[in-house]
Amino acid sequence: MKKIIFSVFGISILLISACSDKEQFDVTGDTVNRIFVNTQSGYVNDITYNIIHTPIGNMGDEIKLKVPVSATKPTSSDVKVSFTVDPTLLDAYNSMNQTGYQTVPANLLEIEGQELTITSGRMSSTDSLYIHIPNVSTLTESAYLIPVRIQTISGAENSEISSNLNTILIRIHTRSTNVYNSPTSVPGTLVTDRSAWVATVNPSPTAGAASNMFTTSSQQHWTLSPSVPCDITVDMATENSGIQGIRMVSANNYRLSQVETFTSHNGSDWISQGESAVANSNNQFIRFYSPVTARYLRVSVSGWQNNNNIRVIHYHIYQ
Repeated sequence: MKKIIFSVFGISILLISACSDKEQFDVTGDTVNRIFVNTQSGYVNDITYNIIHTPIGNMGDEIKLKVPVSATKPTSSDVKVSFTVDPTLLDAYNSMNQTGYQTVPANLLEIEGQELTITSGRMSSTDSLYIHIPNVSTLTESAYLIPVRIQTISGAENSEISSNLNTILIRIHTRSTNVYNSPTSVPGTLVTDRSAWVATVNPSPTAGAASNMFTTSSQQHWTLSPSVPCDITVDMATENSGIQGIRMVSANNYRLSQVETFTSHNGSDWISQGESAVANSNNQFIRFYSPVTARYLRVSVSGWQNNNNIRVIHYHIYQ
């Protein structure tokens, strides 16, 4: 997929998810000409797009699919094939898999080629079914599903709709974030006066105090051993505005790898700014797309480089 910034209900949905990019026929040696679609994706006819919403725009996959309709044998006459977006399949899929996929609003979908023709003597249409969502900014639910199936075929002799390659499932997963993924720097000015700041680490460090990360010494630090999920919470004593990001200095092999960052005005009500990977370097950064205002900052650690230790030496913010 191109990157940009910014049989229980009449179909075999389980079979659609089989991992193969080859045409699958209903019966070996079948004399019937089966009309089907095959997206040639990793999971046949099951495609996932990921969208990330940020304060400066949307990023992720371009939601664009183009696929012809095919036959298992050369057609003996022109075969007309129609497609439909079938919301009943979404309800059935959610019920069977205990998922909560939502419907994409019809006004956001651009669909062309809902009626295609396989001309006589050919095994695929020259035109394609084309599905596009040009504006993803209003896709704010966490997950959407667009089930597109072959609805009818006509003008065909000895032809039927394939029983296991008749439907395309288009999944769209979205998330919102205010943090860059794996940043290597943060703009702004490093705040060096941390004399009034208070830090806690939960669970408590097994060596050193959380406040050690406010000293200027590279020999003082706190360590959590073995590495486990933990919360690093900092009370900056007063509300700070225009916070561009956080820098934590770690030690070789004892670095963080995955975090979620929260902000709070009162230490009780927390706002998630988003999850992010952390670059594998001694200077590890959390960078906000849009500067934040907060008195309290919390970094919830869910990933690390070494199972033996997590270690933090220094902690600063940029304004």
